[in-house]
Amino acid sequence: MKSAVMEEGPDISADSHAVAEREVIKQCILYLRQMADGDLMPAEKTLEFLKHNKKTALRILAAIARSDQPEPELSDIPPRILQGLVRDASGKLN
Repeated sequence: MKSAVMEEGPDISADSHAVAEREVIKQCILYLRQMADGDLMPAEKTLEFLKHNKKTALRILAAIARSDQPEPELSDIPPRILQGLVRDASGKLN
């Protein structure tokens, strides 16, 4: 009985980690979209969420910066503008 409970623990934490990471990805994309659209007040709220998940957010922003193809939600933003938004977001998180 004890081992069954212990085996469930890692699965639950792995699932919650995956959910948390997906949420950080979503919020990173949302923040970049908000900034590109000039929605500064909502962007500040999104940035607060990202600050609470700084390490993951910085990793995701770095991946977005390295990507050849931007996320579909960001595809209409010119590459140089997107790179600038990513740099700005990373700087605000550091």
